[in-house]
Amino acid sequence: MGEFGESKPFSPAAIHTLPSGSKLDEVPRLFRMRMPHRFVSLIVISALGCSLGGCATLKKIRFPWRKKRKPVAAEAPRPQFIGTIVLVNEDARFVLIDVGHAPLLPRAGTALKSMAGETETGVVAVGDVRRRPFAIADIVRGEPRKGDRLFE
Repeated sequence: MGEFGESKPFSPAAIHTLPSGSKLDEVPRLFRMRMPHRFVSLIVISALGCSLGGCATLKKIRFPWRKKRKPVAAEAPRPQFIGTIVLVNEDARFVLIDVGHAPLLPRAGTALKSMAGETETGVVAVGDVRRRPFAIADIVRGEPRKGDRLFE
């Protein structure tokens, strides 16, 4: 076949063999322009992919210009409501506690604070005598009164 019938695969080495001024001379120029763009875009994409994982670690780094975090203070356990004083015997220094529908009675020896509103009126210690919903407690200090609420 003639000069036009032959089909040869394109190779970059064939650039030098083409006659200057021919239309086929521009194809390698376009090919040469695309190659750096592909290479640059590949580098940019891979750099972005690698840097995305770093965003989370930047928060952990302590920079000198950042404000220091205040440590979270551990909250004191809230007092747990135990029951109400039903009877006070001043002579024998004990009180009768009504625990109501509480799932568990306080253990023997447990110290409970008696409160009238926001003020502490005394401290009592739970004794061995307990029969649901009541428990007996000895007065340790203060003057608890009938109706005071008890907290552990």
